[in-house]
Amino acid sequence: MTKGQALAVALVCTGAMLFMLCVLAKVWGCWLPLALPAAVCWGIWYYKWRRDVRLSTQVQTDVTSTFVTPQAAPPISSTGSTRLFIPAPLEDRQPR
Repeated sequence: MTKGQALAVALVCTGAMLFMLCVLAKVWGCWLPLALPAAVCWGIWYYKWRRDVRLSTQVQTDVTSTFVTPQAAPPISSTGSTRLFIPAPLEDRQPR
């Protein structure tokens, strides 16, 4: 049962119970058969809602704790070099 289905059944059962309590107040026990399904569906909905809140909180803490601030790139030591290719210094090159 999904969270939405549990909420819908719980609301229908609770609404029917309240209607029976207000309209059929003379017949005391007519709402009792709806009390158990309403309580079970409210319990299912609440359990799944708390699970979703816990998971979203856990994801938020995981995202913030695993984020690493990038370090600054080291300075370029050779003239004419780029971040993708750093040529060897001129004195280390071998003649062709």
